[in-house]
Amino acid sequence: MKPKQWDIVWMRVRPTDRDKHPVIILSPDDILADASTTHINILYGSTARTGEQRPLRVLLNGSDGLERLTTINCRFIHLVPLANCGEKIGSVSAVRRRQISRTLAQSLRLML
Repeated sequence: MKPKQWDIVWMRVRPTDRDKHPVIILSPDDILADASTTHINILYGSTARTGEQRPLRVLLNGSDGLERLTTINCRFIHLVPLANCGEKIGSVSAVRRRQISRTLAQSLRLML
């Protein structure tokens, strides 16, 4: 099954990664549906420490389908092979989508 924008999936972002990490699919659905698409944009996640809140990161939790509190790094957008997408583990809630969008705009100094 093809991923959709805002899905959370397991992925090894770098070939050297020992474990898979939760990532958010940022590429829009029309790009994901295009058979010629080989790479997609994602945001990288990792397990958050209790009470951790770092700049330019957004916390996700069970309301997004995750078993653990997860911090999403909005400082960098990664371009990765579509083939690296693993199992879907959740979908970003509407509230968090807005929070991530604002954080990305802030991080990348985008004018809204």
